Amino acid sequence: MDLLPGWRALAPVARVMHWANTAGGYARDTWRTVPPEAYRAALARHFFAWLDDPHARDEKSGHTHLAHLTCCALFLLWHGDGDGETAERATMKTCDDSQA
Repeated sequence: MDLLPGWRALAPVARVMHWANTAGGYARDTWRTVPPEAYRAALARHFFAWLDDPHARDEKSGHTHLAHLTCCALFLLWHGDGDGETAERATMKTCDDSQA
């Protein structure tokens, strides 16, 4: 577990998620229903905004673009972008393997 970043690295991501579920107006877990293409577009938008100014903040949320793009990347990983397997299927497989 020493290879994973500590809470300090993940706290900005948690703040973006909290904002989305409160002031952002999104219901809990609605991110699961958004098509991956939307997250790819948002990730690119936040990435280029971050490249332009690493200290700039998103106009709507007030949080950093880096935190937003990290959320998008995590959502894409959950959806299965990159390995073709959704997090839900991977979890089910892991549970099935442990019962064998």
